[in-house]
Amino acid sequence: MRHWKLYVLLGLYVGVMFTAIQVVTQRNYTRTLFVESQESQQQRNVLTAEWSQLKLQQGTDLNEVRVEAQARRELGMHIPRAVDIRIIKE
Repeated sequence: MRHWKLYVLLGLYVGVMFTAIQVVTQRNYTRTLFVESQESQQQRNVLTAEWSQLKLQQGTDLNEVRVEAQARRELGMHIPRAVDIRIIKE
């Protein structure tokens, strides 16, 4: 019966050590998640910038003057003359 204090002290020591190991493990896990979060935010920023650039490019590509000039240049298209237009009625 005299050794019960030793057993309690040993149990408390084991409990403190277990808790300390858990704290270190959780801190490492938290750091890992924080790094992943930062990388995800950086990737989001890059994709947002790319999306904005693509939307701007789309606006430029859909400009009527640009489309008409590109059609003339690359496809050899032109606006038909009045004599070349035929109206078909059903």
